[in-house]
Formats: sequence, C-alpha cells, structure tokens
Amino acid sequence: MRHTLFYSLFKVLTFLTLIYGCNDDSKVKRTSIDFISSDFTHIIRFNHFETFKSQLNAQSLVLDLKKSSATANLRNLLQPLEAVEKNGEGIIALETESILNYLFVTDTINLTINFEGFDNDSIITSAKKEFRFYKLNEVAAYSYTQGKHFLMSNSLDCLIKAISKREDNLSLLEDFKVIDNTKDVSVINYNKRFLTPVFNQNPTDSITDVFADFSTLDFSFEPKNIRFSGVTASTDSIAILQLFKNTKALKNKAVQIFTADFDNFKSLTISDYTNFEAKLSQIDLDSLPNFITLAVEVAQIETKNNTAVALRFLDDNLISDEILNNDKLETYRDVDIYSVQNNTVFRKSFQPFIFSEEVNYVFTLNDFYVFTKTQEFAQQLIADYTNNNTIAASAKFEAITVYLSDESSLLILKNNQTLSSLLQDLLNTSENITLSDAHLTAFQLIYEDNFAHLNGVISNNNFKRSSKNVSELFSLSLDTDILMKPQFVINHLNREKDIAAQDINNTLYLISNKGAIYWKKRLDGPIIGIISQIDTYKNGRLQLAFVTRNKLYVLDRNGNDVSGFPMNFKDAITQPLSVFDYDNNKNYRLLITQNNELLMLDKNGKTVSGFKPDLSNATISKQPQHFRIGNKDYIVFAQGNKMKILDRVGKTRIDVKESINFSENDIFLNNNQFTTMSAEGFIVQINNRGIAALTGTQSTQNTAMDASSKNVVTFSENKLIINKKEVELDFGNYTQPKLFYLNDKIYVAITDLQTNKAYLFDCQGDLINNFPVYGNATLQLDNVDKNKVLGALTTGSSNSIILYQIQ
Repeated sequence: MRHTLFYSLFKVLTFLTLIYGCNDDSKVKRTSIDFISSDFTHIIRFNHFETFKSQLNAQSLVLDLKKSSATANLRNLLQPLEAVEKNGEGIIALETESILNYLFVTDTINLTINFEGFDNDSIITSAKKEFRFYKLNEVAAYSYTQGKHFLMSNSLDCLIKAISKREDNLSLLEDFKVIDNTKDVSVINYNKRFLTPVFNQNPTDSITDVFADFSTLDFSFEPKNIRFSGVTASTDSIAILQLFKNTKALKNKAVQIFTADFDNFKSLTISDYTNFEAKLSQIDLDSLPNFITLAVEVAQIETKNNTAVALRFLDDNLISDEILNNDKLETYRDVDIYSVQNNTVFRKSFQPFIFSEEVNYVFTLNDFYVFTKTQEFAQQLIADYTNNNTIAASAKFEAITVYLSDESSLLILKNNQTLSSLLQDLLNTSENITLSDAHLTAFQLIYEDNFAHLNGVISNNNFKRSSKNVSELFSLSLDTDILMKPQFVINHLNREKDIAAQDINNTLYLISNKGAIYWKKRLDGPIIGIISQIDTYKNGRLQLAFVTRNKLYVLDRNGNDVSGFPMNFKDAITQPLSVFDYDNNKNYRLLITQNNELLMLDKNGKTVSGFKPDLSNATISKQPQHFRIGNKDYIVFAQGNKMKILDRVGKTRIDVKESINFSENDIFLNNNQFTTMSAEGFIVQINNRGIAALTGTQSTQNTAMDASSKNVVTFSENKLIINKKEVELDFGNYTQPKLFYLNDKIYVAITDLQTNKAYLFDCQGDLINNFPVYGNATLQLDNVDKNKVLGALTTGSSNSIILYQIQ
C-alpha cells in the first residue's frame, strides 16, 4: 500500500468528515496517547472535532470525495462513528499495513454518544471485560470507557490491546511535542514510504522507495484552502530525504519562465552538488554530464502531452558552449532553438525527483536552459513566456504565495487533473474522480540540519487572468434552504465580522468570515427582522439579541442563552426587536412590539415601569426606531395611518396631524426630518413641528427607498435614483435598494432576482468595476477584517451564502 502526504490528507478529509459503553473503574490516570501502541502507522490528532467537521464540509474537495463511489468501502466502515459527537480534542490511530483498523480515543468531556437507529446495541464480554457492541448496516464497532477516556474501534482485538497497554510509547510522546496543537488537525506518520510517491517521478525505475523514518503534518482548513506544514527526518542512509543532507534551500525561480498552463511542476534546488552527487553515487546512479554538476536548480513541467526540463546555473558562461554545441534549428520570437546531443540526459540524472525519457531541443529563457522533446512545445513555452503567461504571473499562483516559503529545497505544484489522478492512485481505483472546482496544490520541502520542514496548500481559488477587483471569498451551503437573509455581526474576539443566518428549519448559524461554521442552534421559530448586538455586561463581549413570534432571545458568543433568556410571550410579537442605547452608555432598552402595544424592557429583561406610551388601538406597522436630533430623543413608528413620534418615556413629542397611507418602506431620518414613502409614491417628510411635506413628483406604486442622514435612493420600475441621479436598469424583479457608507464612500446595492445579478453603484450612479456579480439577495456591505477589506454578502442558491471581496 502506498502512503503519501496526500494519502494521509485524504484519510483525514474523508475519515473525519464521515464521522460526526461500558465502564471501567480503573483509577490509573492515563492520557489519550497512552492507549496508542507502536503498531499504528498513522496517528491523527484533532483539536476540536465538531468545528473541524464543519470546516471540512465547506471544502469542495471533501464533498467531491464523499460523492465518489471509490470511497464507498471506507465510508461504510466508518458508519458507526456517526454516533460520536465531540466538542474538543481527540486521537484517531490507523493501522494500514495489511488491513485497515482504526482506534478512536478521546476524553469524556463534552462527549455525546447517540446510537438511536442502530441495528444492534448490546454488551459482549471478552478478555474478562465488557464491551459495547454496535452494528449499523452490517458494519460492526466496539467501544469501551476506561476512566475518563472513551475508546472505539472496528476491531475488538485492537480495542483490547489498547486498554491493556501499559508501556509508554516514548517515540510517540516525543513526536507529539513536534506537532502544532493550535492547528485543526495533525498527523504523525511512521511509514517510511509515506511521502515516496510525491517525489518519485518514475516509480518503475525508482532508486529507493524509502523516503524518511517519520513525518508530521499539521493541517488548517479554510473554505478555499487546505494548508499543511510539518517536519520529516531519517537516519536511513538510502532514504530519499538523505539526498538533501548538507544542502541549503534556494529560491525556486523556474516559476518565472514556465507556462501557467501546466499539469505538474517540480523545482529542485541544489546549493552543493558535490554532496548531492555523492549521495546519488551511493545509490548506484550512472555518471552525470559535467554541466549537470554545476546546476543550482533543476525544474520540470508536464502538460497533457508534453514535458520540459530546465536548468539554472550561477554562471552559465562555463557551460553555454557545452549545452549549445549542436546545430541551431530556428529562431522563434528572438529565441534560438538548438538540437540536443545527449537526448537521454534526464533519464537518471536527477532521479527520483526529475525524469524525462527523451529531450531533443534546448533554448534559453532568462537564466534557464530549457529542454523539450518536441519543437512545437519549445515554441509554446517561448510564446507563453513572452506573453507573460507564466506560473509566477498567474493569479492562482499569486493567491497561494502567501502560504509558501520564499526558498525551498523542492517545490511541487499540481493542477486539477494531476491531483485527481493522484487521488485515483491513492484509492486504487480506475474510476475518474471529478473535482468540481479548479485546484492548485503546492508542496515544499525545506531541508535544515538533519531534518526537513514540510509546507504546502491545496487551494480551490478559481482565479482567472483579469483586472477584476472583486473576487469570491467563499460560498457555503447550509443544511437546508435559507430563511433569514445572512447579515454581518461583530466578532468581539478579533473585531472582525462574522455572519449570522437562519434556515427554514429555524436553525441559527454563526459563521466566520472564512466560511467556517462556529455553531448551530435550533430556535422555536423564524427570527423577525434582523439581529442586534448588545454588551450586556459592559465588558466588550457582545451578545446577539432578537425576537421570534413568541420569544426574546439573547445569546452569547458561543450560542448559549444568557441568564434570564429566552423570555416567553403569550401574545405574538409582530415587529423586529428595537434596541436603544440613548446615551451610548450600554444601558440598553429592548422594545417589544405586539400588534398595537409596546413593552419596554431593560437589558436584563425587566419591565421599564416609567415607559407609558401614548398609543391608539391601531396596529403598529413599522418597527419603532430611535433617532436623536440635538439633545432630544425621538421614538418613531407608524400606527394605523399616523406617524407616532414619542419621547423616552412614551409621551408624544411631536403630534403629527396628517394621515399617511404608508408603503412597505421604513421610516428614516434625512436632513433632520422623519422621512418615508407613501403608498402613492410620494416622499413624505415630517419636521420637528409635526408639519408634513410631500417632496418630488408622484411615482408608481411599490416604489422602494432607503435613506441616510444626507442621502436618498429610490427605485421604481427600472429606474434607480441616487440623490436625484437616475440610473436605468434592465426590467426585472428587483430587491429594495440599500445604502452603505463605508471607508468614506457611499455605495448603493440592489439585486435583480430574475437574473440573479447583484449590482453595486457609487454615489454618482456609476457601477462599481466588475459588477454585477451572482447573487440572490441584496448585497450586505461591511469591512470584514482588520485591514478594512470590503466584503459583500449575499445568497446564492436556495441554501448557499456567498461572500465577495471588493478591492
């Protein structure tokens, strides 16, 4: 069985995304590591299991693997672990040499086991101990609780051995000190062939199949990236890793000359070829040409039908005549192409990293001598280089350079096709594995002293060469259709923005600006309006406050109910929760609307006895809002056909005599006047003396508007008017326009639901570059991180959330 970095990654991705006893009175204090014997080849440690599973489910690569029938056997084997939910860390150990066995070990803190729906749940006795036996769809599993640890395995023998183990696994204890406990998951490998296929270019003519004694990899999961780093070491003299001993990593410059349209790329840097050659000789390679020994970088690129090898030298004057000593065949775009004298020079010269069966042509690009099999491919590489269509200039490579080291002993890049082929080999299947997104995989090895650093990323950023200043940060699918439009909320831990959304099962989600689901919470009904945030304890920690039809919720950062909440209401709540902070001192007032009545509460849910509003028997049709003009407070809402304007205690502050036929639009404060849109399409403004004025000419019914203190935007039929500047759009089914003031700029967002086009304009009515974008709701704009990156939030399909980045 071949084991590679990607094989271990596959195990982590597939294994952990597919999994969501009896007691022992032993008082021996043990850690999870103590149960792991030296028989296991892979040790997988996860930091927070449930969060990690949600992060993986945002990865298109994981979803593609789960759909593939090639993973059916593994998914079937792991079915019983669906019963395990763990909010915390744990370990999965794998035996993979002959038959696949797993051992799951975790502590019992925040552990939930739910075996409802299993075919069998019974107690069996073996080795004088009682084990819990489960069966789901004919797949068996066994579990045992020893002290404060829960263990589970598909093998009873494996489980018995684990709980009977007494000697310390000193090697594992030491290796656990190497992994990064802050990462989502870490893998320790003890198979010497673990990384071999990643580097072995020609397995049928390999020098050795031993790579290193052990390796560790720490993984971090983001919606568009799977990042990994670690170390590897070996004392085996014939191991592949030993070829790098006493060498220094250099800058991989071949990305500057090779085409961006590649399938596979490798760059090997050699600071001291004398040592490298000695190692090659030790494993019985043929003598090398003289110019080979002077190379400081050798790189190879593969496309569907072609391959090329490039060499870089510190001083090419020493070798130019040796390489270019044959006939010049042609000059293509000012580059001379020559024939090659020794066309088998790369069959063994750089095994096991670089292999090319035959090279017939050579030419120079920048500091490199490039060798190809065909003249046509030589021309293609030259054309791409002169057109700046290179790896280094590609958006997809630029996007991952932030994760890569500037210098490495070995750099490997793979595109979608070669990643898919690699996965087929790892799964030992002839079935094509279709990857839904375009991937770029990068892997680096950086040798240092007697070990090497490992570093890399699998990215599915589907960038294309363009001048776009808007890109998709992530697209996340919820469990079911979206009910409440996603909105930004403040993350008080990092002062960035998170995202809140609710699905049609009334489940509330809190999601990071990277697309990871922090938590989900089932509510009693749909949220009315939007979610507000309050600082109940005045300590900088924000809570989420909102209402459903019969409850007032206040949740902390982790989705837990704040003490005293939720509050239950017999009569239905009919408007969104209004939150007032009159003096900006965090003495919040929570205003509940129930048909024609208002109930004012303090931040602890206690009734504010001094609030006695002047109300009629008519229905309150607009959410009460708080405005301040000068030193006066105004609580404003619509009741029946009257605009009610009250003071803090509920007394009428401004008596509006005129009747208003209200539209669906809210009430705004614009130029110190209370402003709304009538059902007839007039803008209605009330001054501080209660005098109503109609501004503008009558527009069509169902005119939508938004307003701020200085700006007004309206939309009717296909005309968007921004501060009297008219923009004509295609006819369609549009959402309400929305005004934003961010980074000293005014933006107006509106979406055509008919074509799923989300538009964004500036205050002059000019469309922002590269809009419209795909969207199914009005864009929500905010600065999503500390760098004030402007994010545009919308929905995609019925259950997906999309976050764009505007640069």
